[in-house]
Amino acid sequence: MKLLCIGCLHGKITRKLIDRLKKEEFDYVLCLGDLANGDQTRKLMFRYWDFLTSIYDLEIIIGKNKLDKIIESEIKSMMPSVKFLKKLNKKVFSVHGNNDYLRENIKLKRLKSLEDIIKKSNIKLIRTGCLKIKDMNIVGDSGLKCYNPKKLNRVFLKTKNPRIFITHAPAYTYFDVVKAKESPKYMQHVGEKSYLKMIKKYKPILHVSSHMHEHQGKKKLGK
Repeated sequence: MKLLCIGCLHGKITRKLIDRLKKEEFDYVLCLGDLANGDQTRKLMFRYWDFLTSIYDLEIIIGKNKLDKIIESEIKSMMPSVKFLKKLNKKVFSVHGNNDYLRENIKLKRLKSLEDIIKKSNIKLIRTGCLKIKDMNIVGDSGLKCYNPKKLNRVFLKTKNPRIFITHAPAYTYFDVVKAKESPKYMQHVGEKSYLKMIKKYKPILHVSSHMHEHQGKKKLGK
């Protein structure tokens, strides 16, 4: 069984990517989130970092109308990524990233959420849970960090190896040092400690993540 692992498309489907995949054979796709392009909100959040608790705090700073237009454009930027994944004509098991817009995060009800645009498609979204590929358990956890470690632990308890663990964020100390100088967390470890704990405890055969554009590669943990 061959897997295509892909993440952080950000609505930018390049010719280089398309040409590369024409040369590859794979049976299933593991998508690691961030289908949307969140460049505009990220730059604003970095600029006003010390004053924000959520993206919607930006309303006070830049105004509701301007923020609504930015969010609408970022929501629409998910479409090229989703269309690309659909055209692969393979089953896609996906977590969502911090840039992606879910229904509960969208105040403008006329706009389509990630759940809306992947409905009745080959893309299956895992928030915190498990889906199977033949005898392989695909354990997934979505978002910028582990928001419910107890629930994730229950998912692991209910499954057995072989497991593949997919997340958007990396595990703590593994490909997680921020190298972008414009980030308020420059040179800090930003990986998720709960993921490292689960990996050490349950020993999935593979953990795949994205989020950190400045890191690529593989590392072995344990025997």
